[in-house]
Amino acid sequence: ELYIHTVDALYLEKENALEETARKAKELVSKQTRILTLEKDRELTENKIALINTERELTAEMNQRQRWIIYSLVALSLLLLSLAYFMYRNNKQQKINNHLLALKSLRSQMNPHFIFNSLNSIGDYILKNDNETALEYLTKFAKLRRMVLENSETRVIPSEDYLKFLELYLQVESKRQPGKFSYSIVVDERLDTENTLVPPLLLQPFIENSIWHGFRDKDGQGHILISIREKNEMLLCSVEDNGTGIHEKTKENSSKKSFGVAITENRLEILNKQQNKKGKLQIVDVGNQQGTQIEISIPLESQF
Repeated sequence: ELYIHTVDALYLEKENALEETARKAKELVSKQTRILTLEKDRELTENKIALINTERELTAEMNQRQRWIIYSLVALSLLLLSLAYFMYRNNKQQKINNHLLALKSLRSQMNPHFIFNSLNSIGDYILKNDNETALEYLTKFAKLRRMVLENSETRVIPSEDYLKFLELYLQVESKRQPGKFSYSIVVDERLDTENTLVPPLLLQPFIENSIWHGFRDKDGQGHILISIREKNEMLLCSVEDNGTGIHEKTKENSSKKSFGVAITENRLEILNKQQNKKGKLQIVDVGNQQGTQIEISIPLESQF
């Protein structure tokens, strides 16, 4: 009985030991499996982290490249815009220079024409042996010529200076033909003649036409009315006479346009291109040999 009891106890103890061993082996396998799983998870996590870092680096590099491309495109665009602006400005300046050169050329054509007519007047006095009047006329002509020379290099002059020129010019011409005509100059009181600018020799050709052609065959005294006013941001300058009219003038040579009219039209065309305005020249025959009215509209320009 003791033997049987002892064997049973030992068998039970051995069985318990085997069970404990199996349990511990199972726990060990479980721990090893968990360790392997954790190591794989760690490795997988590290790989994910490395992949994320690589992706970030690639994204950062791509963003950097994109920024460089954008910066390059912006710089290229700015360069092209700057180049286009400079080309536009140079072209515009070239056009302005061409217009100024054309105006200067037209003024240079006007000056000899004006001198030629004035010298003819002086020649008339000399032929009549009126030396005193010729000297007086020559003195005023010299002063007038000085004013022309002073203004010939400028595109525009103050209206005040131009009115002085017109006054002197009309004095010279009335001296040449005493009692042949009278004149009056009317300026709008609201017009700032000191600062309002006009092209030099603008009205002189038409005044000259009135004196030389309008009053040549007229019976009685002629009259020239010069008016300058402002309207709708345009400067209106007009010359009106009571001569024989433009119809009679054009009979002399219908195929030939007046030298002064042709130059004035060219000057207006250039001024319109410069300032993008619509200045114009209007010539109206009053009719029935009542006279001629010329009106020139130019863009209002101030020196301030």
